Amino acid sequence: LGQLSPHTRRWRPLGAHDITDMHKAGGDLRAWVELALSGVEREPSPDPANYVTLTWPADTPIGCPTGRWQRLADGRIQATYTRTELAWALVIAGSDNPAVSAKLSTSEAG
Repeated sequence: LGQLSPHTRRWRPLGAHDITDMHKAGGDLRAWVELALSGVEREPSPDPANYVTLTWPADTPIGCPTGRWQRLADGRIQATYTRTELAWALVIAGSDNPAVSAKLSTSEAG
C-alpha cells in the first residue's frame, strides 16, 4: 500500500504482532488509532534526553517500541521510550491496569 501513495505509512501496534493481538491483550484500539491520526512521529531525535528506560515485571501487559526493548534473564522487560511513546503506551494499556499502576507507584517512590 505504501508503494501506491506517499501519503500512507505503516503504523505497527504497540507490544503486539497485530491489532487483534493488541486487543486481546487489553490494548485500547481507540487510543492507538487516535495516536496514529494525531500525526505524532514515532521516531524521535537521537538525543538521549528524549528517552526514558523502564524495567517492567515480566507479566506487565504494556506495549514496547519496536527495536528498543529486551527480555532480561529474570523475565522482566526493559524498554526505552520517548515520553510521548510512554504516555501512549500507558493509555493503551489502560490506566486501571494493576500491574502498570504498581510499576508506576514503585517508580515514583524510588
